[in-house]
Formats: sequence, structure tokens, C-alpha cells
Amino acid sequence: MTSKIKVLKEDIYEDMKHNFSKYDHLYKLNNKDDRLEFFEENSIDIGLDFEMPELVVDNENPDADIINAERIYKSLCFLTHTQASDMRIWTYLCGTAFYEYICNYLGQENVESGKYNKNKIPDDEVSANTANTAFLTSTKHNVYRSLATNFVARLWWAANMCKNGNDFSLLKVINPLPGKMVLTRKFFSNDKVAKATLKALYKFYSVDNNNDFSSRPIYNIALKEANIISSSQALDVIPENLLENVIYTRMKKQIV
Repeated sequence: MTSKIKVLKEDIYEDMKHNFSKYDHLYKLNNKDDRLEFFEENSIDIGLDFEMPELVVDNENPDADIINAERIYKSLCFLTHTQASDMRIWTYLCGTAFYEYICNYLGQENVESGKYNKNKIPDDEVSANTANTAFLTSTKHNVYRSLATNFVARLWWAANMCKNGNDFSLLKVINPLPGKMVLTRKFFSNDKVAKATLKALYKFYSVDNNNDFSSRPIYNIALKEANIISSSQALDVIPENLLENVIYTRMKKQIV
């Protein structure tokens, strides 16, 4: 199914972020017509369409997020980094084309009750912070934190970091996405460091960790080493493969 990509008007977006209780009724399951009308009236058409991918919603499938990340990215691969960093676009998409996916991900009964983040029912004071994780953005953190926590944006950015031509095998490194994407968010704007770090991790998990990709401490060590290197080296003159090898070698010294 072909869907539109639009940009939510800035004043409406800011009001929704900080006063979500005024809008939460639109996200109830039986308010589809009102919700779609709201986004139609308060968004700007930028002339972009995409084919809505078939997404996996299965809490028993540990690979559901990385499957969906690849599918979402392939459908929206034409987005520039500037467009993909604009939370007004993701807010529009989460309220329209991806609304059903988010509802199924959370559980429809949770959406209906306002339990937007799976563990906390928001009241008026905190609704903007909890519901924003699912449908909007964080009011307390910068844009990269918001991109890393929004239920759809984080999938696009995960695949964007991990793509190597048509190969998305690096997605295994950052699964499960929610926690690891928050840790990795500072690399969204530096593709070389992101790729080198993820490739070093993939090599370590595969060769030195018995193909076990689940270790969070190893992930943290790799990011720490990447941070040290990126703050002390002129990265623009270092080839990606050399950067990968340096991170991998430093990881091994820390772990083995």
C-alpha cells in the first residue's frame, strides 16, 4: 500500500510534545477518522510516497526488530539524513501509516489504556514523556536520543548504520535495539565510526565470542574504545578498515 510522507507543522508538533494530554484521545483505537483528519489538516505535503512494508509483530521472535529495521529502511531508503532526523516526519508517520504497527507492538489494550511504554500508565504530568516514546519524541533529551527511542525512527537509523550495500547482517550486533540504539546514538552523525565499530563488534562476537551476539558489556567496551579513538584521532584521514582494526585490537586487550 502506498502511503504519504508529510511533515507535521512545527507549532502543532511542539504543543504535542509538551501537552500530549490534549491529543492522546486521537490515539485511541476507535478514533481513526479523527486522528487521520488531524494529521491531514496539520501537516505539510513534501511530495514523497513510500510502499508500506509488511512488518513482523511477534514478542516470541527475537529477530523481529532487525527484520523490521531492514524492511522499513528499504521502503524509506530515499530519506536524507536531514529528513530522517526530523521528528516531525516520524510523528506524522507514527500517527498514520505506522499507527497499527505500534499498537500491535505495544498491545492494543495498552494503547487504549494509555500504557504507552509497556510499564507505566501516564497521568497528565508524565504523559508527554511516556507516550512520546511510542508515537512522538522525548521532551527531555536531544534529537539523537529521540531518534534512538522512537519506535519507528530507531529502526530506520539502525538499518542505516548497519547497511553494507544490500547486506544488513550487522543488525545482529545491535539486537535488541531499544537499549543498544540509545547507547549508539552519538554515532548517528558519523557513518565511518559507526560502521567501523559495528564491524569490529561483529568480528569479535563471531570469532572470539562463539557467535554469541548478546553480550551488553562487550558492546559497551567497543563504544568506549570508539569514543576514545574518535576524540583523539583525525578520523577524516583514517580509512574505515584501519579504524575497525584499531577498535577490534583495543577491544581484545580489554576483554581477553
